[in-house]
Formats: sequence, C-alpha cells, structure tokens
Amino acid sequence: MDTDSDNDGCSDAKEAGFTDANADGMVDGTGIDADGTIIGSDGYTTPLDVNNNGIADYREAGPDTDNDGIADACDNTVDTDNDGIDDSVDVDDDNDGIYDTAEGSGDTDGDGIVDSRDTDSDNDGCSDAKEAGFTDANADGMVDGTGIAANGAVIGSDGYTNPSDTDANGVADYREAGPDSDNDGIADACDTINPIDDNDGDGIADANDLDDDNDGILDTKKDLEIVMAMALQMRWIRIQTTMAVQMLKKQALPMRMQMVWLMEQV
Repeated sequence: MDTDSDNDGCSDAKEAGFTDANADGMVDGTGIDADGTIIGSDGYTTPLDVNNNGIADYREAGPDTDNDGIADACDNTVDTDNDGIDDSVDVDDDNDGIYDTAEGSGDTDGDGIVDSRDTDSDNDGCSDAKEAGFTDANADGMVDGTGIAANGAVIGSDGYTNPSDTDANGVADYREAGPDSDNDGIADACDTINPIDDNDGDGIADANDLDDDNDGILDTKKDLEIVMAMALQMRWIRIQTTMAVQMLKKQALPMRMQMVWLMEQV
C-alpha cells in the first residue's frame, strides 16, 4: 500500500521501470480493470534491479550513481562527472581541470561528446587532464584533488591554469593528437618511455630493443664486432710493445760491452 516502499523520495512505479509521468506514484494507463490492475500501462513486468545486487530498486534507497541524493529513476539532472554537482551549475563538467568556458561547446574529435564533457577531447588515448599538464595519477581522466567545491571545481588540484601547448603551435595539447616526439603512437604526456631512452623512436626502450637504431643489424652482432675490433687493437699494441722492448735490449747490449771494456782498462 506504500507507493515509495524504500522511502527514498522516488516512487516504486518509477524505480520499477514503469511510467509515472505525473509523479503521483501510480503507473500511468488508460483505465482500471475489474481485478484492479491498470489497463494500458507498461507495468506488471519484473521490476528493475539496475545495480544487479539481487534487490529490486524500489526496495532499496537508490541506486544514486551521481551521489546527489536523488534516486536515478527520478533524477532529471545531468551530472557528467558524477561529482554531485549538476552540469548546469558545474564549472568543470568532466573534472579534467579545464574550465568548461575554456573548452567551449566544440567537439574536437567529432565523437558526439562536446569537449567540456569529454575527458579525451582529441581521442589520442591520453586524457585531457594529463595533456593539459595536470596530475591524473590514477589515469581516470580527472584531475587529482582532495574534494569537490560547490561550483563543481576540483579542490586541491593543480588544474585550472593555462593548459600546456608543448610544441608551441598555438593549439593546446589536449585539442590535438600528440605531440608525440618519438613517433611511437603515444602522446608524450602519457608516454612512459623517455625519448632519450628510445634512440630510434620506435616505441621500444633501448633496454629491450634488439636494434636500437633500426639499421637491420642486431645490436648483439655490432657489440661482438666492437669487442673483436678492440681485441685486435689490443693484440697490435702488445706486438708493438714487444718489438719496442726487444729493440731497446739490442741497443743496450753494445753499451754494456763498452762498459766492461772500460772497467778492464782500469
């Protein structure tokens, strides 16, 4: 007899997944049948359990995915980043550390999601937060911080400054694919391989690359050739040293003989 069994402010009809357009707690229809059921309604099917926890939604508070205190079935708000601040109030709808006013209403990658709600506006696989130069340690596409302000900005973050334009081409990095200085297909902001450690820029760190300069010659073969060349050079040095010592000995022999003769004359 309770139209809101879980007392979460959202009618059982709506939480069950049925139509209650006038929000009177009763499923909409065209009339009442003799058995008391609503004729022409979309009710009387299995009630929803959208979070699949084994409990019908009308029997539990919520679900409330954006944590705004309104059960999803009755939530008419839009909260893209699920931070509890409606997009109509939120100054950063996707929590990427870039103000929505700066991102504008454009859609850089043409995926149907405006940049202000897209955490990867250029669709290059690197989040806007990281490409803007901000901290996103857990790689969830949102700038790291300690909380959410009443206006939806991330508190305690390093965002909300001018986004990076590392190649100085006048286009913020989050609005263009790359930059990708080592041409490995990973934007520099998300590239864990230092270009200095990837001599040929093929995306394989030199420590793991069998051909550091992509010249078609295995590094092990070149290393062996270098070792052999060094060995030959050392051998040549030893030969030259031996010859020099022998030469000195030959020169020293006549001098010893002269010294002996002088001693005999005394």
